[in-house]
Amino acid sequence: MFKRQREPSQLCDANSERFAVPASEISGRRRRDETLQSYKQIHGGTSDNVKPALDGMWLTLVKKSAPKQLLNYVSNSKKVVNKVIGSVVNKCVRDFEVSDVSSMRSVKVLYSNGLMSKEKYKAVRCNLSMSCSITRKKKKSISNNEGC
Repeated sequence: MFKRQREPSQLCDANSERFAVPASEISGRRRRDETLQSYKQIHGGTSDNVKPALDGMWLTLVKKSAPKQLLNYVSNSKKVVNKVIGSVVNKCVRDFEVSDVSSMRSVKVLYSNGLMSKEKYKAVRCNLSMSCSITRKKKKSISNNEGC
């Protein structure tokens, strides 16, 4: 019986970027390299261009994993939570801000219950999207997560 079958790869519960078994980091690195090599052979990647292998890994992960598993992988990865999700959310916010839906919403707020002054409109908008810091008495954008 192969040693890998006795000690299969398993992620840490708190951090999906690390293996729980085996304890040796070298063994984990070797397993990741072997996985990438096999995906290069299957999907046509080279040492200079690993994109086809990574695309194949991603598609396999997305298609074969249940949404609950994907949520667990993503939410336990600091790299994904802090860098990837923040970028995606910020892009969506920027796209919404320049969209027709956002403009219509602003006009609705401006004209609801009679015409609102420019100052009143700014105050309403800031109250919805800003919060006051307790320590500095300065207004700060509402943030749900680091990087967002």
